[in-house]
Amino acid sequence: MTSASAEAFKPSEYSSHFNSHDIELYIKKLNRLNITDPYNAPGVLFKSISAEEDVPDLQYPDIYNYLINFPSSYSGDSLKAYKSLEGYKWTQSGFVTNIQLWSLQAKNSCIITGRVNHSQRLNDPQLKPWMVVRNDGVVLGAHCNCTAGLGESCSHVSAVLFSIWQHNNGRKEEIAVTSKKCKWTTPSEDSLKKVEYQQGKYIIFNNSQQYKKGKSSNGHSAPPAFPPLTAAEQAQLYNNISQCHTQEEQIIKPVVLSVVKEYAASYVPKAVMLDLPEPLTNLYNKQARDLKLAELQDRAEALFEDITVTKEQVQKMLLFKITGANN
Repeated sequence: MTSASAEAFKPSEYSSHFNSHDIELYIKKLNRLNITDPYNAPGVLFKSISAEEDVPDLQYPDIYNYLINFPSSYSGDSLKAYKSLEGYKWTQSGFVTNIQLWSLQAKNSCIITGRVNHSQRLNDPQLKPWMVVRNDGVVLGAHCNCTAGLGESCSHVSAVLFSIWQHNNGRKEEIAVTSKKCKWTTPSEDSLKKVEYQQGKYIIFNNSQQYKKGKSSNGHSAPPAFPPLTAAEQAQLYNNISQCHTQEEQIIKPVVLSVVKEYAASYVPKAVMLDLPEPLTNLYNKQARDLKLAELQDRAEALFEDITVTKEQVQKMLLFKITGANN
C-alpha cells in the first residue's frame, strides 16, 4: 500500500490502540470499500433512517449471506458467524438506537451507523458499528468498535442489520400488543447513566418521587422498617419452611435451606457422601493445553500412576450405578 492511499483512507483516532498489523488491515478494509473512515465522517452527512427514503433493500437472505458466506477482509475465509444470527433478539429487545445513513449515490451504496447497548454492562457507552450496504441490499463490509469488531460479524453489526431489515418490512401489519412476545421496556439513555448496583434489600421498588414524600405508588405510606428477627424467630421460620409440602402432601425441599447450616447436610448430593473416587474432570489443567504431545503423554502416565481406587469404592460405584442416585 502506498503512502498516498494510506493517507486517503486514514483511520480515525478510534484505531489508535491497534497494533501496526491491525491498523494496516483496517486501512485495507477502508481501501477495499473505497470509503473514508465512518468514525471520521462529519455528522451532517448522515440522516436518520426514519427520515431517509432511499434505504437499501436489505432482506434476511442478504444478512444471512453476509454473516455466513461473505469472505472476511482479513483471512479471505467465509465469516460463518452463525452465533451473530441471534442479533435479531437484540433488535427485538430495543438494544439498537440512532440508526443513521450516509447515501453514496455515486457508488450506488451507503454507509449505515448505529448505536447498540451492551447486553450486560448497561452503564458502558453504547457501541458504534458501521457497515457499507449496496442499494440492492448486498452487504459489502462492516466494522464495530467492540472487542470482536475486527472480525466484521459481531452481534452488534448483526443487530443493526436486522434493525434495517425490520425497518424495511415496516411491520405495517399492526400487531396487537397481546399478540407480541413479552419483553422488557427499553430504558432511556439518561436512566442508564444513573443506574447504581445495590443489594436487593436496599433497592426501593416503589415510585422514587412518591417514596421520598413518604408515599408509595399506590398512595399508601412507605413500608416501615422492620426490626431483624431474633435467633428464636429465625429458627422457627426455618422450621416452618422445612415443613413445606405440596397439595398432594409430598414433602419438598426449599432451596433456601441449603445455605442454612442446620439443614444444609440434607442437600449434599449422595454421590459426594458415598466417598467415590475423584472425578477425572478434576484433573483438568489449563496450562497443559500448551504442552507437546510427548510431554502430555508423560504427564498423563504420571497422573494415572497416582490414581488409586479402593475395593470399597468400587463396590459403592457398582451399587450407585445399579440403584441410581436417588436410592
